[in-house]
Amino acid sequence: MTFASVALCATVALLLVLRFLPTMPVAARGSVLGELRVFADRGMQLAIALTALGNVGVVTVFTYFTPLLTDIGGFAPGAVPVCYCWCTGRVRCSVITSVVGWPIRC
Repeated sequence: MTFASVALCATVALLLVLRFLPTMPVAARGSVLGELRVFADRGMQLAIALTALGNVGVVTVFTYFTPLLTDIGGFAPGAVPVCYCWCTGRVRCSVITSVVGWPIRC
């Protein structure tokens, strides 16, 4: 059932993108080697490395904290995503209030 609902959402999103995305003229074609030259740029390498590091961090959180929440904390497996959303919202709120200085109560 979950796969079917995700597939349905993806199909609806695809149809909406195809419907509302404007048509654009085809750009001039370049060589594949010219396209791969972008990876020689130091900024691009840093962006790729930071993206990979962020993804590894997310996987680490799910891999490490989910057993802690379910086995030790006693949470149901369905409650784990709710815990993640609540905790990340609290952290974001705390960071924003400390950096910006807004008197928001988290």
